[in-house]
Amino acid sequence: MAAERLEARVPTRADPAQQYALYLPDGASQRTPLLIVLDPRGRGEMARDLVLDGARARGWAVMSSWQSRSDTQEGVTLRALDALLIESANVPHDPKRVYLTGMSGTAKTLWVVAPVLRGKVAGLIGSAGGRPPELPPLASDAPPFFGWTGTTDYNFQEMHALDEALARNGTPHRLEVYDGPHGWPASPGFARRSRGWTCRRCVRARCRVMRHSSTRAWRPARRMRRRRPTRSIAGACSTTARATSTDCVTSRRSARTPMRSTARPKCVGCVRSKQGCATRKRAIASD
Repeated sequence: MAAERLEARVPTRADPAQQYALYLPDGASQRTPLLIVLDPRGRGEMARDLVLDGARARGWAVMSSWQSRSDTQEGVTLRALDALLIESANVPHDPKRVYLTGMSGTAKTLWVVAPVLRGKVAGLIGSAGGRPPELPPLASDAPPFFGWTGTTDYNFQEMHALDEALARNGTPHRLEVYDGPHGWPASPGFARRSRGWTCRRCVRARCRVMRHSSTRAWRPARRMRRRRPTRSIAGACSTTARATSTDCVTSRRSARTPMRSTARPKCVGCVRSKQGCATRKRAIASD
């Protein structure tokens, strides 16, 4: 079993200029959740240590970029995130439980990349930075979001507006308010509460998918197996009853069924011939 790893600077294999602070819990495996941290000043080790207690408590892996930036060209942070996503292939984790977190400008970047990473990111955790207003409307499958804002944060209203938009969209969301200014939450329970909530959302989403897939997979088949024999037996019984009925019934049936229209003239002719014979007999008798 792998031992805990705590490294301050690890260069990515694809681009050594992109570095990150790493934490791997004891016994990390393909079932370990992964949190990618994007600090607005590229303080990789500090940002990793901010969530370290929660990562140890819940068994999460952490990759915190040294190259992410805010208040500059967004491409800088996008390149840093792309490098960590590629590098994550070398870090044992569950690819269906990858979470992104950022603060201020890097929290806004999370919403920029969310549509591109649809299906690859299980949730977002953002502090002191809402969703850029120039982006298109929220998609119906927007990722779950856990937000943080301080009582004196200048993005306080922005975070509440995002929370209301997510509520209208039906997206799983939560907003926590801490006593403090703009920045990462000073609350010691920041990492534990954020990750605990996102973990529960992930489990519930998986349960919904399992229930949806299981019911949709077998219920129609079961209905078909139950109904098809009934229709077949009923059809066979009605066909047999019609075949064994009298000629008059057959005559009435043939009048409604074009395919058996050839039987109608014969039956009608017989009736007419019988009527003609009876008429002639009455005429002869009267004479």
